[in-house]
Amino acid sequence: MGKLRNIGDWLIIILFTAIICTPFLLWVFLKDSNFSENEKRPLAAFPQISVIVDVEDFIEKFELYYQDHFGLREWMIRRYQREVSKRFGESGMPFAIEGKDGWLFYAMESVLEDMQGQLRFDEGEIKRLCQGLQAKSDWFAKQGILYIPLVAPNKQSIYEHKLKDSYHALKGNTTRFDQVLDACRNGQDSFLHDLRPELREQSTYERGYAKTDTHWNEKGALLAYYYLMNRIQTAFPDFLSRKQFTFADKPSETKGGDLAVLLGREELVKEFWPVLSANELRIRVGKLSPELKQYLSLPQLQPVLYHGNPAAQRLLVLHDSFFNTLKAYVSINFSESLYVWQFFDEQAIDVSAPQTLRPIIEAFQPDIVVEEIVERHLEMLMESVDHDWNVVK
Repeated sequence: MGKLRNIGDWLIIILFTAIICTPFLLWVFLKDSNFSENEKRPLAAFPQISVIVDVEDFIEKFELYYQDHFGLREWMIRRYQREVSKRFGESGMPFAIEGKDGWLFYAMESVLEDMQGQLRFDEGEIKRLCQGLQAKSDWFAKQGILYIPLVAPNKQSIYEHKLKDSYHALKGNTTRFDQVLDACRNGQDSFLHDLRPELREQSTYERGYAKTDTHWNEKGALLAYYYLMNRIQTAFPDFLSRKQFTFADKPSETKGGDLAVLLGREELVKEFWPVLSANELRIRVGKLSPELKQYLSLPQLQPVLYHGNPAAQRLLVLHDSFFNTLKAYVSINFSESLYVWQFFDEQAIDVSAPQTLRPIIEAFQPDIVVEEIVERHLEMLMESVDHDWNVVK
């Protein structure tokens, strides 16, 4: 009996040790990631090591890093979300909420509070953003480059009517984007175009955003494309762009989008995406020059170059995930289109500083620079323009 108890004790010890060690061993041996698909956020980076680093600061940053990267973390989050959703019919974490008719909405980063008018920029922040946009536009203009900032509206801003009625009760009059649009007007015009009225009108006859994803679909992105092309043609009268696109008869059916993933329901729901006909995609991938590879070496920047119309202008796009849907439309109209994922994390935003942008501009020689960001990250746009643009001539 004592021998059997000894074996049982050893088995418990081995099992306990395996449970404790497995996350650590998986972290050591498996490929690391810098983005959480389950939480829709960048993960903490490994802290820098140097002889002058403060030990306590390093330990604190390493703890944050390990909390984000231990083995099985993403699987555990997904399983937790899936079980809570399956058994209780609601989200286990406040990442996403359910609306009407199967619509899902992102709920982090104070998106709902912004929609309800509870989140505000103060006067100093508004001034910094407006002055920064003007200074950045002037900086590009001095180099003969057209600068176009573009804000992709939050899904809630377009499909508010698909939210449950309880969220409408606290609806305010203005959002942070409304503040910015009103404050950054130069005469009758604004540095930023408001796509929301067009997208809301579109929502009455066809769907422009995915039901189970945070992003617009190909039909919603098409409205942003038309705005950009019209804006460019105003500055370059000889510029010609594609006006019509053909879509496949049937949409592409996939598992649920990123919001369904947050809720652990990606296998339980379907998403339907409009699909461009194959003959519409007349672009080819190019190779970055050694200089551009050097300046865009951060992996999260994910630079990609496309070749389109050889007789047209050159385009540089600093963007977030919303512009991915626009690349097929936009690229066919330019000789070369360089896409850089600027709004990924704090490190990536540094590419927007004039000292960093200058060598990229010299190496690529764009005629147009588009800077696109989703509405909920307007403070990141502020960070991208909040520099002394007179430092680099």
